[in-house]
Amino acid sequence: MSGLPTVLFALSNPDRRDAVAAAISDRDDLVGTVVRPEDLADADEADCLVVDEPCTDAATRYEWTVPAVLWTERPPSDVPTTAFAGYVRADPDGVTLNAVVDEVTWVLRSESAGPKIEQLHTSAVDIVACRTEAELFDRTVEAAERVLEFDICGIDVVEDGWFVPQSVSEGMTESGYERIPADEGIAGRTYQRGETILLDDLREDPDASAAAETYRSVLSVPVGDDALFQAAAREVGAFDERDRELAELLLTHVEETLSRIRAEAARREHEAELKTERDRLAALFENVPDAVVSYEFHEDTPVVRDVNPQFEETFGYDADEVVGENIDEYVVPPDRESEAENLNRALREGERLRTTTRRQTAEGVRDFLLHVVPLTVGERSTQGYSIYTDITDQKRRERELERQNERLDEFTSIVSHDLRNPLNVASGYLEMARDSGDPEYFDRIEGAHDRMSRMIDELLSLAQQGEIVGDTRPVELRIVAHEAWQNVDTRGCSLTVDTDRVVDGDPDRLRDLLGNLFRNAVEHSSTSPASQTRQDSVEHGSTSPDSQGRRNVAEHAVDGETAEEEVSAEATTGMDAEHAGVGGADTPTTDGPSADDPGVFDPDTTADPATAGAFTRGGDEGRTTVRIGETDDGFFVADDGPGIPEDERDTVFESGYTTRKNGTGYGLAIVQQVAEAHGWTVELTDSAAGGARFEFEV
Repeated sequence: MSGLPTVLFALSNPDRRDAVAAAISDRDDLVGTVVRPEDLADADEADCLVVDEPCTDAATRYEWTVPAVLWTERPPSDVPTTAFAGYVRADPDGVTLNAVVDEVTWVLRSESAGPKIEQLHTSAVDIVACRTEAELFDRTVEAAERVLEFDICGIDVVEDGWFVPQSVSEGMTESGYERIPADEGIAGRTYQRGETILLDDLREDPDASAAAETYRSVLSVPVGDDALFQAAAREVGAFDERDRELAELLLTHVEETLSRIRAEAARREHEAELKTERDRLAALFENVPDAVVSYEFHEDTPVVRDVNPQFEETFGYDADEVVGENIDEYVVPPDRESEAENLNRALREGERLRTTTRRQTAEGVRDFLLHVVPLTVGERSTQGYSIYTDITDQKRRERELERQNERLDEFTSIVSHDLRNPLNVASGYLEMARDSGDPEYFDRIEGAHDRMSRMIDELLSLAQQGEIVGDTRPVELRIVAHEAWQNVDTRGCSLTVDTDRVVDGDPDRLRDLLGNLFRNAVEHSSTSPASQTRQDSVEHGSTSPDSQGRRNVAEHAVDGETAEEEVSAEATTGMDAEHAGVGGADTPTTDGPSADDPGVFDPDTTADPATAGAFTRGGDEGRTTVRIGETDDGFFVADDGPGIPEDERDTVFESGYTTRKNGTGYGLAIVQQVAEAHGWTVELTDSAAGGARFEFEV
């Protein structure tokens, strides 16, 4: 590493000996001695032996152990490669000492590098076995000191723009080796260029002003993209090309090992992050309050990989039952299969989905907010998670609010029209009563008031159905039916209960439902001869001239004029209806006037005479029988009246719809809304006796 090589020249030609001796004296890159062949035995030791052709036997005879270079005019093919380490073709016209020196230098380098290379290979085994960067850097510095005989060396790593020492020899530690900016000095130039720098004298390099105060020569080698090895010496020319080559050979192993260590560290860190993420996801999967399904597509089929406990509770399926199965076959209702296919198609394309839908559960079909997340968003994906948030109660409230809004619209219409009509009738007859004093008008006023009272009662009942059904419990139909029957004016009709079925319901609401069905059957089935008598007396009774005059004036009133003219017109219309004989079949058998009195004006009398009274049941001598029985899915309420035309069955449940002269039209609307509030359905058909039959699926 340091010092000039020594060369012994054994030459048989005297002239050549003299020429070589003269040339050696002028060179400063080697120390040479020239001897005759016979003087080899007594010659001093040298690093390399150079002989010409006649001296080869002498060199072999004296068993020199140093490498020998043959200087001859023979072609290379005639030179025995096993006996000589080097070969120089002699020039007959000159000494060509330069070629000899170059060959000697190469031979010496190869000979000296051989053992070091073997040691480096041994050290490389230890280096590649390192598991951490710190261990690697320490072994690198140790190998450089032991094998390359570098007394002062170290390794830095670039961190945040600074060279940070990782491992240094004791000599560098004592000299105050510290971190420096990554763009300064010889180290910065090596790092920026990514190439080895060898300097014999730092004082001649402007970038080494600081280091030159302590060191004179340096060998700086980059290691990968962010590390640096440096060896320094206090003497000039301490490193040569052989040192450079050996250092680069050593650091090649270091660079490869450093990349492997960092890759393994990154992999371990990634695995740790994945494990943490898996643990977090598993905890979230297990503890999320919503039902979650982990799925994987097999071709076009979403197959369950796992479900969380909330899914088991919500949908009623154990994990063992659904894992490995097509999830759609368990939770998708028949009417949602097309929707599920569209969702699956979007998921396979990597789309995230958020939608409201309905799914089959152990408790029936419920409403869910479905949030589906594929593992790979934006590209074709085969795995993901489906999250089901139960919004059944929210949807029920929304539907209830919608129904309430609809009822509010109905009530607005009713209050503005249906209630105003009998009120106007009462006002019109009140004016007539004041003018004439005829008691008949007071009876008509009372009848109008009775009708308004019944309408208000039923409106209040209808409004109550908009409330959410209270606590439900098992209710015997037989008991609640008899309770409801007692609250209805049955007018001689009869009730038969042919079932012991128990339903889950709100007793008060169920009582309202049955009571309205009973009232509907009774009122549309009863007739009264007294009603006709009452009508005849009214039709043929006397009226005052003033009253008749008001009628005449009212008959010419035009729609849309003043309220007073409208009232008179309504009153007159009611009287004209009486003389026309419209209505009257629904009048109860009572002595006094009532809201069902055919002489009381009702706007329903404007209905088509062909359809008016179509729901009237029973004959003069018949009595209606109401029967309650059970079906496979619920129960029914039927009567033996004339029934309801099929083309009008869809409208009977509409609020305010009636064909009776003084009916309110709210009874069957209440029936339907109570049923819906329980989650039941109601259907109107013919009974076995030809009457009306209301079937409830519960």
